Amino acid sequence: MTIARELDKGRYYCRLSITGEYFFAQVTRDRDFKITASSRDLSWCPFLLQESEGKFLCSIHPTRPSFCREYRCSQLDILDAEGERRGRVSGKRSLVTKDLNLIAIWKKKIEPLLIENDLAWKKIVRTLLEQEGYQVIVFE
Repeated sequence: MTIARELDKGRYYCRLSITGEYFFAQVTRDRDFKITASSRDLSWCPFLLQESEGKFLCSIHPTRPSFCREYRCSQLDILDAEGERRGRVSGKRSLVTKDLNLIAIWKKKIEPLLIENDLAWKKIVRTLLEQEGYQVIVFE
């Protein structure tokens, strides 16, 4: 992301490099927010603020570009037989779902797995969930 120009305090005109989209950003989490010349060309978003070790916050969340709005940080997407999204695996192997059947399968078959290698774990999870009638999309 590149900041094309600062419009006034906390308002910026920006370009998202990935899509070429231009958008207006309004900083809403102001905690000592400063844009410096060196932050304009970083590969990380200049509006991403580190709150604590390993935890970051978006300082423009309400005005973030469409790419950020549509982005889902997932390792796996889990679909039912009709292709409807039933859940996803995010973070470090955390299931996000409201599907009670999927929750039960997860607790019984997935949580007990003691596999450290992520690729091997994803392969086994995919196989187990497909045996239960789900479709699994794996993100590398």
